Amino acid sequence: MKKIGVFVGLILLTVVLSLAGILGDLRTAIGQDDPSSPIGPGTKLCSAVVSGNWRDTISVPATWNPQTCATFAAKIGAQTYQLGCVFGDSFSWASSRPPEGQTKPYISPEPNCGW
Repeated sequence: MKKIGVFVGLILLTVVLSLAGILGDLRTAIGQDDPSSPIGPGTKLCSAVVSGNWRDTISVPATWNPQTCATFAAKIGAQTYQLGCVFGDSFSWASSRPPEGQTKPYISPEPNCGW
């Protein structure tokens, strides 16, 4: 009986450690673990805007880049888009940009969360 208890304990330990690894990977995938941020981990935000009318802000995975956000904004009919970051107790936004016809480099928010 004692062997069964040890065996069950080892299985539970394996499951817990596996879940911890999955959660760690999930935090990275959604942009929660950007070591380059000066104020700690943050989450990327993409905001599509029609000035004076509406704004649609979504949290996005770490794999999104500025062009992905610009494409999202264009697809939903926005006039401009903004890259943003949200941290534990603060946030930051870059300047608004039109989603199409970019000739200037993308502007990242400061502090930056990985844009």
